[in-house]
Amino acid sequence: MPKRRFLIVCHDADTDGCFNLDDLPGSGGRIDVAARCVVAGLLISYGVRKDAEILLFFQRGPRPGLTIRISGDRVKYLNPDERSTAALIRNAILKHKNAGVLESSPGVQVFRSDLETLLKTGRNVYYLKEDGIPAENFVFPEDEILFLLGDHRDLTADEESIVMKYARAKLNLSPLSLYSEHCITIIHNILDRKFSGSPVPENRN
Repeated sequence: MPKRRFLIVCHDADTDGCFNLDDLPGSGGRIDVAARCVVAGLLISYGVRKDAEILLFFQRGPRPGLTIRISGDRVKYLNPDERSTAALIRNAILKHKNAGVLESSPGVQVFRSDLETLLKTGRNVYYLKEDGIPAENFVFPEDEILFLLGDHRDLTADEESIVMKYARAKLNLSPLSLYSEHCITIIHNILDRKFSGSPVPENRN
């Protein structure tokens, strides 16, 4: 199966690390969305996806451009609940300060970047967007794939113009606007079925 990488552009999540774990939506600028994307991207029942990676790209707070990379083949201490996942993210933010590339815990790296640099390092970039082509009928490459999506907000026009310089295609998962973590789950399901030999139902609409 191809390695799946998910780049989530987090527009409102704070990068000061001072959010309250008991009030993630209110105190963390929707850090809860980032935490749910991590869980959806990396965890399966009683295990971790070794072929998956999450990149959280933060746009807000005192250090915009802060990026957290969580690798499924190396991560430890990752649990399915939102609160403990947010604690893992907060630990990475607080440990980084002004360091270069720092591994805050096993499988969790934190560094500063910009969106274009992150996309340049990706192979086979696809942008998940409502006006894209149906993903269930798409022929994916068999090596590494990078999927990009927003959090609870759409990408800005400037962000989208950067993305479209590198995206091979826009992919549509539903005619409706879905939660980001649901988009990740659907992509995993499509790839699991395509590359395991199980058929994906055709879109008959």
